Amino acid sequence: VTDCFQCSRDIVTSTLFASVGAAIGKKIIIRDGKFENYMSFWFCHVARSGSNKTSPVKWVLQPLIDADRDSYKLYKKENDDWKQRGGTDSGDLKPTFHQHLLCDSTPEARNKVLSDNPNGVLLYRDEIKGFLDDFGRYNKSGEVAQTLSIFDATDITINRKSDEPLLLERPYLSIIGGIQPSILADAFGKEILMGNGFVPRWLFVFPEDTPPAMYRECSISTEITDSWNNLISSLLNYDFSTIGNEMLIRGVAKEIYVDYYNQLQRKIAESDDYMAAVYSKLQILVIRWAGVAQLLGSNEILREIQPLTMKYAVNCMRYFESTAQKVYDLLHNPITYNPVCKEDAICEIHKKYGIKNISQFAESIGVSQPYISKVLKKRAKVIGYDVIPTETFENEIVTEDSGITQKNNDEE
Repeated sequence: VTDCFQCSRDIVTSTLFASVGAAIGKKIIIRDGKFENYMSFWFCHVARSGSNKTSPVKWVLQPLIDADRDSYKLYKKENDDWKQRGGTDSGDLKPTFHQHLLCDSTPEARNKVLSDNPNGVLLYRDEIKGFLDDFGRYNKSGEVAQTLSIFDATDITINRKSDEPLLLERPYLSIIGGIQPSILADAFGKEILMGNGFVPRWLFVFPEDTPPAMYRECSISTEITDSWNNLISSLLNYDFSTIGNEMLIRGVAKEIYVDYYNQLQRKIAESDDYMAAVYSKLQILVIRWAGVAQLLGSNEILREIQPLTMKYAVNCMRYFESTAQKVYDLLHNPITYNPVCKEDAICEIHKKYGIKNISQFAESIGVSQPYISKVLKKRAKVIGYDVIPTETFENEIVTEDSGITQKNNDEE
């Protein structure tokens, strides 16, 4: 997938983990003797626009998308039959749409989906900022606190004046989406989200800068696509009661976990409140990560997480430690951009599109033809493109402010 889409492997890997976790939902609980965890994650992909972080995510999510399409067709048929029988007057319960993915929704609609789908759902927003901006938009009744409880799979009772009471029993909600580094601080740095442990619960996938993704004649083979589809389908339908609907961390794997847990405890003691909260959540998230890794790394469903799997999970958490630090730096030192000057704008347009007609372009932005030629000559070596060969103004000096030109016989 990474090779075909020319994208970050980090983004592909995290989406694989989110998809497997969503396919399993609450059918497995991981126990280490102290904590109990489902395999839910909040992933945020931090990458610049144009880095191709959307297409590979959709490819990985496709088996869940297909499963929801099939489920919706069944729901529509059952709902039509229910209406023909008289609807609510028939005495039968209204059919439910059983889904695995959730996109855009109000908090009330999300809670209804969680109630109708007790095994849990994966919320996918291509631009995660939209999800964050919705907090407090529809009501002020503790939406952030409620979302924090969902992360911890804590029961939520919802009482509304005009609705029946709603109990979300150990809710499961994974989240995945992307954001650009330049707007991360604006999205996650809101007062409503800071200081309450909301941001440290996220696993930030923050790839290093990579070369531009050039077009390649490549497609993912049918064999790989079928293999991935079959894996997700098998997990959706597997009877995990064969392992008691649980995974255990004990023995050598438990020793590896305890060692990492204690390492994080020492870091907590030496950190400020924000990073201390990050390390505290990683003590939990490493367990969830190990559960998915165990399912992906073995040809059979095992009840115990293996030592090698736990080592892998710990190594991955070290990656998320480093990305959390990068996010911390952005939250405290947001990226700012200086206004683009006229020269920068001209060069950028020529670099991307090419200025085909200098006369028309100069008139459209209110400068002279000689000024544009001079700018392109001056910047050519630095930016790396050729000056337009058909237009030359070698003997002119341009005054930018006035646009007036005068002849000059001296060499440049």
